[in-house]
Amino acid sequence: GFNVQMKLVKGIILFNWRVFMFGHIYIMLGEHCNFQCKYCLQHPIMKEQLSNEINPDLITYFRDMANKNPERPLLFQFYGGEPLLYWSNVVAIHQSLKDCKNINWGMISNGALLNDEMVDYMLENNIGFSVSNDGSSTADFRGENVVDDDNILKRLQKLNAGVSATIHAKNHNIKDILCYWASKGFIIERSNIDMIMDSGITNKYLTDFDWEKFQQEFDSIEEEVYQALMTSTPSPLMHFTNGFFDRIKQVTQCTTDAELEYLLYTKCGVGY
Repeated sequence: GFNVQMKLVKGIILFNWRVFMFGHIYIMLGEHCNFQCKYCLQHPIMKEQLSNEINPDLITYFRDMANKNPERPLLFQFYGGEPLLYWSNVVAIHQSLKDCKNINWGMISNGALLNDEMVDYMLENNIGFSVSNDGSSTADFRGENVVDDDNILKRLQKLNAGVSATIHAKNHNIKDILCYWASKGFIIERSNIDMIMDSGITNKYLTDFDWEKFQQEFDSIEEEVYQALMTSTPSPLMHFTNGFFDRIKQVTQCTTDAELEYLLYTKCGVGY
């Protein structure tokens, strides 16, 4: 295992790991968002922003993490709320740590505020970008489908953006979502699908799954992928399942190598 010391630095809990085993760190810049998604896991527990200033101790801590993991690349992923609302802080944090060669950078965003200046900065500095999108029903549950905006779609394509969906009781046909993404030019291998989390959401009907129908949809995906393999026919479903099994392989490797463990800490207390 490993030895952990905890200390409170200006109201922020930091962990002094004697043995570092991190691979993926979410930097939650704040809880404010320009959307009102019906299934948002943070909205029921949002509080007033504590500060817009970056605690310098965090930069020191992140740098220490990178320096103590020279052989293990770290992925720092900007998260929210909506991280593009905190763009100046994104740039400030990145500029403070860009000399750390073993840090990779990413961002998960709803994409609505994405502009050309941001695109150019992320391309110049190799910051990966993933947009939240739930397929053709996105506007019904998120209020807006940004990939229907040609200008934003072009920016996403320029970034070679990944795409991520939240599955819930009224939108769980993965096949339809993947085909929609493919029609918009997204690379399915860079897609991600998460299940809804109930952190106290008001719209409880979104967690009321028809599991039998859900299983039937997965059976349909399995059959289509099998047929695609047998006939050497390209299919977005096959690309998705290839990526899915790659992630399973990574998890399997992690759980068999030196008792690796992971911790994600968020200010709101919701971990996943």
